[in-house]
Amino acid sequence: SDEHGSAIALAISEDGFNWEIHPAPVLEPGNQNEWDHRGPAAPQVEFDGHRYYMIYTSADGKRPVRQMAGLATSDDGIHWLKHADNPVFTPGEPGSWDDHEVVPFSMTYDGTIFELWYNGEDLEHFNIGYAKSVDGINWTKGPNNPVLKSGVLGSWEGAYPFGATVIKQDTVYKMWYQGTNRLLDGFGYATTSYAETTEWKDTGIDKPKRTI
Repeated sequence: SDEHGSAIALAISEDGFNWEIHPAPVLEPGNQNEWDHRGPAAPQVEFDGHRYYMIYTSADGKRPVRQMAGLATSDDGIHWLKHADNPVFTPGEPGSWDDHEVVPFSMTYDGTIFELWYNGEDLEHFNIGYAKSVDGINWTKGPNNPVLKSGVLGSWEGAYPFGATVIKQDTVYKMWYQGTNRLLDGFGYATTSYAETTEWKDTGIDKPKRTI
């Protein structure tokens, strides 16, 4: 980031260990009067076989600040074009669970549908929601949102879950996410596999004992 806000950079690797950093940012803040002038952040990128699609977050300059998401596309991953109707993903209607901000954290593409998991906030609670799109522009939020809520009061995730990363294996979704009780943070795992959750109930987990 710089005095004008954050920017998105690109690095390329052949093996996942040695990276070559592109010399300049590939997506920069908008102009002062644009919704993303504080800078794009947290990019989620998918390739449909022809084009790269990036969902990214930014905040407007109003008070209270609202976090939203925009779309940019690219043919080569270097030169990006922001969508003319950004932001394409915005908070819900007043009174809804995500009426203050939406922050995308994970996106997948299965050849037909983009699926998005995001943090939503209503100025009091953070929860994780789901949305889908066929074009990355028009998004439909899930009817059962939020799909992952904060844990019971006093639990390690009793304040809120956030920062979901999701993969899909066959028909099963697997989510890793961060949670907090405002004193300590931790990482959790959730799945849509009923069989797996049944195994959790019937199987104990041996945790390593602390030596100090």
